[in-house]
Amino acid sequence: MDITIIKIFIPALVAFALGIMLTPILTHFLYKHRVWKRRGGKIALSGEIATEFNRLKGAGETRTPRMGGVVIWSAVLGTISLLASIAWLAGNPAWEQLVWLSRSQTWIPLATLLIGAGI
Repeated sequence: MDITIIKIFIPALVAFALGIMLTPILTHFLYKHRVWKRRGGKIALSGEIATEFNRLKGAGETRTPRMGGVVIWSAVLGTISLLASIAWLAGNPAWEQLVWLSRSQTWIPLATLLIGAGI
């Protein structure tokens, strides 16, 4: 088996598992604090009211929690932190191959993710 597949599969699996574990916690928090739109409806690009959208989904939109993307960036940051910590503690070169922070190609997408999460 090619080592490149393992270097991609293990972090992806860890990020998926973290996302699955974080989703019920975040969902409970969002419903508890009612993090959803206060008023339903959309406005079209022309500035007019989007009547068809509002007819189909306007009222149900107010009970859909927002901020679900927190699971995605939490899982990514958690995976990077977890694998970097394990590699640092273990000191084994095999673990160091799973740390994506050591690659220059990782810094631009990671910075973009953090800036987008901050905004």
